[in-house]
Amino acid sequence: MKIGVVGCGNISDIYLKNLTSVFNNTEVLACADLDEQKAIEKKEKYAIPYVMTLDEMLECKDIDLILNITTPKSHYSITKKALMAGKHVYVEKPLALNY
Repeated sequence: MKIGVVGCGNISDIYLKNLTSVFNNTEVLACADLDEQKAIEKKEKYAIPYVMTLDEMLECKDIDLILNITTPKSHYSITKKALMAGKHVYVEKPLALNY
């Protein structure tokens, strides 16, 4: 499964470490963050091929799943956008901050 990771903050390290070195059936193809420098640092640290924007990930035919590990206030909007683009999504809880 080819994955696009959205959110390159503190929690991303454990996800990226496991996805790039533990699991045999996953490939992190791209990462994104509002702070592009954070995405560049994770790209280099974990040998991720691309830094992309969320919109670029959603248009990329090679990305199967969006891993949404942004702040909770962004979970719903990013997850909905990814689902509407036909991507599978994994998002940390909570899905949304209000009903």
